[in-house]
Amino acid sequence: MERLGLYLFCAMFIGVGLLASAWMLLFYPGDSRWLVGPAFVAAGIVGIFIGRASKKADVRRKKMLAEADGGQATVTAVEKSMRSSGGENWRGLWLTLSVEVPGRPPFESRAHVSVPPENVKTMAPGLVLQVKVHPSKPTEVIIPRSYWLQP
Repeated sequence: MERLGLYLFCAMFIGVGLLASAWMLLFYPGDSRWLVGPAFVAAGIVGIFIGRASKKADVRRKKMLAEADGGQATVTAVEKSMRSSGGENWRGLWLTLSVEVPGRPPFESRAHVSVPPENVKTMAPGLVLQVKVHPSKPTEVIIPRSYWLQP
């Protein structure tokens, strides 16, 4: 549904751009502001391409998560990170993990996570997390973001 809104917004930009172009050509020929219309059209087209690319990336990510093997990881070390994503107060952390996946030998991995402030204190060595192992990169661990959003 939100993609439909994006496409409608882009179509609105294209429509406004076409109207502005026609208006400038009819009533203000030779005016230097004629680029406003084509700029709106271009912005609408770029928005559509960004929406399509975003949709394809979401499909690839969902497919990758569906194919990933699940396992458990024990946190062995926690380091602060300057990078974070999520809410305004979320903290970025680098976790060193000892990962166990059924049918594979245990291995060590590092993963970057952004956690809400109330979960920062729980991120300590010994914590056990449910993880997924990337299907094409067997040492890369994915900690689903929904993990932090659970009560």
